[in-house]
Amino acid sequence: MDISQRTALLEKRLAKAEAKLRLLQALALALLVCVAALADLPSKITKNLPVQPADVGFSKLLGSPANPTARQTVSPRTATVLKAPVRIVSQTGSPILEVNSTASGAYIQLLSPDGKPSIAISSGGTAGSVSILNPSGAKVASISANDRSGTLSLADRDGKTALELGATPLGGEVDIYDKTGVRNVGIGCTDQGGGLVIYSKSGKPLVGLGSTNRTGGLTIWDSEGKPVHSVP
Repeated sequence: MDISQRTALLEKRLAKAEAKLRLLQALALALLVCVAALADLPSKITKNLPVQPADVGFSKLLGSPANPTARQTVSPRTATVLKAPVRIVSQTGSPILEVNSTASGAYIQLLSPDGKPSIAISSGGTAGSVSILNPSGAKVASISANDRSGTLSLADRDGKTALELGATPLGGEVDIYDKTGVRNVGIGCTDQGGGLVIYSKSGKPLVGLGSTNRTGGLTIWDSEGKPVHSVP
């Protein structure tokens, strides 16, 4: 590298350094302006506060303390009561939330921009549930509860159940369904271990794999759901 090339390289590096220095100076100036504004903020707030009128004797008649800094009793607020159905709209008048009830319980719906339910929260009588709906109105995901446990359910775009995660008194459970909504695979727990069951298109068990306290087991069923082979 000759002298001219080195000089050009040094000038390029110097220009970059000067640009970084100017940037740091600008940031420092902006920081100083912010600090000054924050320091002056309390005085502006107190300056804009309304001035308390001087006590001219009315406080004695009304029973309020003459000292404005004295502790005052604040009455508890009463709850606002609204009768269902209640609908909340946006600034443009479009409905965005709805609260209502049916014979089975109360529910809350969050509405999409076109007014269709997108999320629904329901009391469901004895248990609650949360449902997510697609633009077509089909329920594609939900979390629900019953007297035993909770269940997470996923469905296709038509609302047919495809996957369920739940619980039983013995442990967790996973069920997989085909496109028609029939259970094809079940995975769960038994009182002796884990188990896997494969079902037919009609929903009847065909093959079962499980474990016992000592060993594993295999069971095969016929088309009628009767066991025809078992190991051990």
